[in-house]
Amino acid sequence: MKKVFQNPSVESRQELDEINDLDQMLEDKEVSKRRNLIAAAGGLVGVGLASTYASPALALSTNDVITINNINDLKQADTAVGAVIVLGKDNPGDGGGDLFIWDSASSEATNNVTVVDSTFTSSGGRWLRSPLGSAINVKWFGATGDGQTDDTAAVKAAIEFIASRNNGYADFVDRVKPSLYFPSGIYRLTESGVFSHVPQGLHHLNGFRVHGDGWRASVLKLDVSSTSWFYDNDPSGTLSNTSQHYIWMQFENLMFRGTDSFLANGFRTTSIGHEQGFSFLQCFFTELNRVIETNGSSNASENKFIECWITKVEDAVWVLNNQQSVVNEFHCVDVQDIRGDFIRVDQNGGGSFRMYGGTLVFTEHTDPSRITWLVNAQANSGTLAGGNNDFLFVGTKHEMLGTRTGIVSHPPVSNTSLRVLFQGANFYAATGNERPGVQIALGDRVAFDNCTISEKFTYFIESGTDAFIYGNNGALHFDNCDIDERLPELIHFNDEAGSARARGCRYAGIGGLNTRLSDHLGQPVPNEYLVGVAMDFDLLPNGEGYGECSNAQKVLYFGKGVKSPYSGNHSHFAVLPPGAIMTGLYVKKVALGGSVAPYQMEAWHLGDTPAGDVLLGSSTAALNRDEHIIDLPSAGNRLMRKIGSANVNGLLPTTRSRTIEIRADNGNESHGFEAWVFYI
Repeated sequence: MKKVFQNPSVESRQELDEINDLDQMLEDKEVSKRRNLIAAAGGLVGVGLASTYASPALALSTNDVITINNINDLKQADTAVGAVIVLGKDNPGDGGGDLFIWDSASSEATNNVTVVDSTFTSSGGRWLRSPLGSAINVKWFGATGDGQTDDTAAVKAAIEFIASRNNGYADFVDRVKPSLYFPSGIYRLTESGVFSHVPQGLHHLNGFRVHGDGWRASVLKLDVSSTSWFYDNDPSGTLSNTSQHYIWMQFENLMFRGTDSFLANGFRTTSIGHEQGFSFLQCFFTELNRVIETNGSSNASENKFIECWITKVEDAVWVLNNQQSVVNEFHCVDVQDIRGDFIRVDQNGGGSFRMYGGTLVFTEHTDPSRITWLVNAQANSGTLAGGNNDFLFVGTKHEMLGTRTGIVSHPPVSNTSLRVLFQGANFYAATGNERPGVQIALGDRVAFDNCTISEKFTYFIESGTDAFIYGNNGALHFDNCDIDERLPELIHFNDEAGSARARGCRYAGIGGLNTRLSDHLGQPVPNEYLVGVAMDFDLLPNGEGYGECSNAQKVLYFGKGVKSPYSGNHSHFAVLPPGAIMTGLYVKKVALGGSVAPYQMEAWHLGDTPAGDVLLGSSTAALNRDEHIIDLPSAGNRLMRKIGSANVNGLLPTTRSRTIEIRADNGNESHGFEAWVFYI
């Protein structure tokens, strides 16, 4: 044994004396002093955060501080020295060491971790870990963190030690309890339920905090050969009020990792009134089949992920199988490589979910027959309490890669309803061909507010078995969104119920409208060709699988400013929803200089081919310096009726029958005009 501080300086003596005052030791400056003391004492390697089990009244009985190699050597240490620095649990530097203080009055049961007996004396007493911190280091219990050794037993021992210090629910708020600390390393676990299976049972891990040195530093790897979970409090399906229930557990700065077999899962909480309030802060989840699943009959609620990262999820990120799994939230969470569903509502499920910020990137599942969804309630057939089954996404970005990834799915099922709201969400990044984006029924409502949405998605509204109970089954809302002009054509009604509406939306130029118009003109449509798209509509089913406009009066306004020099015959287009009735058209072109011969402004309804174009009206022949007016107060004809049959992909007819063209005849200039198209 190497003795140090045999003749300590006055300053060193003062630092040792300060250990007597627990209140001061709990302050950060005293922790710093302790570290300085340890460094001066010979460079303690692998020291973790300390526990809280030495008596506050202890005083060092000598000025000597010795260092020894391990816990076994501590048992033989001279108790007269009062304080001993242990360099490791079994070997120096293995992380199991710390500062121990001799308490001659203690008779606490020994565990060779925080309480160690002595073979040096027969008069009683215990070596107690220093009370400077409140964390239990898994390396004290023999965990290696080398990525190869099975650390399951050591980690379980540490958790059970903490549970033994918690007297259950009544003790939850009355006493500060230690947390569990994973220093940097890869901790290989080979059993299911490591964080839930403790012999103490009910409530003994309430408020349990588990933390590491960062998700790239402290890695928990669940390496198993069958389906397993990091947490599963009801593996046998026999949960009762006396079983294991834990609330307000916290996990911070850790990585939860499986293997490429995807047999590992994250956290499965089963509640009949207790399991709730789990939080994950700056954690990373990868190579898992499922990240979290809430089961049971009540109060699997208030679970939160904050500034976390999730990637490579095979089946589902969150499975709701509890009707009261409410107030679940993601805050600034980035999810990459989702191969299954993001939210799935299972047979007995329900609840609510909120996501604020973050990115969701979906890739196709390895099963070519499976379509995966952002919100998938396909299995939901239970009767849900009011306020459940609602989902909110605010400021999120969604990338839907491939053709088998959709947004919301809920088929017609008795006695259920689904409400999903997207605010400021971005669905622009979608690859592949058109695919079902939303499938809803019954009393469902899916709303997009201030969103950008790709033209790759189609929308289906079904009535289901309770159409007469719910009336307008399935409501689809678009408010102030950037969307494709074909949106009305992308909405399908599978029965005589449901509705869709758009308000304040604008054509985002993402659907290739200019290309389709170019086909009609026989030449590219340049940027100076103005296109006005009517994105305000109310659609109701017409009995043929399509939607047609309701009788609510609407107006599309668009115009083109004056351009100099005045040259070129510029066409301008207005695109109306399918089934619209154009009730009026007013065009006004201001007086400009230029032409020497009279000409007319013309309004045309484009047919399926150029030969089918119909002249709706024209202005009185006049010069360019004169004002031109087209005034059709009652067009009256149902010109915008959806015609033709579906194409070979079963999707959409041509857009041409919905287009009005405004142009000047004989190659004259059409700048400086405004147009109002009235329709219902």
